[in-house]
Amino acid sequence: MTNALQTWTRGRTRVVAAGWAWLVAATWFSSDALLGGLLGFCALPATGLGIGIAWVWTSLLWLGNLWTWRGLLLWLTVPTLPVVAVHGARTAWPMTVRVWLSESALREHTDGRHIDPFQHVTGVKPEPKWIGLFSVESTQADENGTTVFTTAHAFFDSGGTLYVPGEMPAYWARDRVDLKHLYGPWYRWELRE
Repeated sequence: MTNALQTWTRGRTRVVAAGWAWLVAATWFSSDALLGGLLGFCALPATGLGIGIAWVWTSLLWLGNLWTWRGLLLWLTVPTLPVVAVHGARTAWPMTVRVWLSESALREHTDGRHIDPFQHVTGVKPEPKWIGLFSVESTQADENGTTVFTTAHAFFDSGGTLYVPGEMPAYWARDRVDLKHLYGPWYRWELRE
């Protein structure tokens, strides 16, 4: 193998690895209520564009080289990764999987025993705590068992996971609240201020 071909193979491997790492990061950010906040809004498109430019540049630079079928198929997965990430952000399947994996830990906090009754009275913002795969800033429950897990804040907006064991309470039918059903009694909520 010539030196130039070895350099190209290493570059191709780096672009593919960066593309798949980007997909993992995009999936993690899209599994949050506010889609990763400012970091997800700015950093993911910028790095995705950079990986796309590197992919096109590497493809054009070494267009005539021999490919193995496995290498070619792996190389061609990179342009499909943004489609998968956008689909995940629009359909909420990454958050559905994250809630499903964290369901037992989240259900432990739906009975009201773990809720700090003075957190809004004192005005002291508690430190976020990990419940399953979520960093939860606050937990609130009503008398019907509906539990709100606030997991994200971005500027004036907030969001998180909502557990509704029975009928949806009427106060959730507000214009500024965006609810998306995940599965069973679980919802993603976003409050736009």
